[in-house]
Amino acid sequence: MGLFVYVVGKLHCLRCHAQSEARIQTKLFTVDRQNSARDYCVGSSAEVELSRMNDYAPLYPWSNNDDLVVVMGDWDCQRCSLNWQFAKVTIGISYSQTGRILGSIKSISAFAPTQLQDFAGVHRVEGDFVRHGEFLSHQNWIDTVIEVRCARMLLGFHRWCREVASVEFTG
Repeated sequence: MGLFVYVVGKLHCLRCHAQSEARIQTKLFTVDRQNSARDYCVGSSAEVELSRMNDYAPLYPWSNNDDLVVVMGDWDCQRCSLNWQFAKVTIGISYSQTGRILGSIKSISAFAPTQLQDFAGVHRVEGDFVRHGEFLSHQNWIDTVIEVRCARMLLGFHRWCREVASVEFTG
């Protein structure tokens, strides 16, 4: 069993539009026995574990000084029980005098892309969301240009919405 912390926020369900408290497991923040299972919400700060960013697929380039935008999941609706929903989390980055990377959660919102532009500015993507694009391997992902990655994830996500969530996007 691994150690995890949670990103927590109120998110709107893709299917029923109810607002649910989402609790999303992540290893992005440093985890030890003192903070294991801790909840982090907007305004919370913690040390960012850059080595754990490998758990998320790179999308748009990120400089280590800008806000870090990550699509993470999954969470489930407390009303209709639709699971495998995702959130977009924006983390403000700063550096301590000792060189530690600190992250402060600036925003948490449901991530249900309807168009390619919804991926703009996303730096890292949870592997489960990447699987919507049916990439065969990590190398296949890396060899694919960003716009095509986004298009494949969008089409796969919309297919999942129709087949699993019974939600249809038009336009």
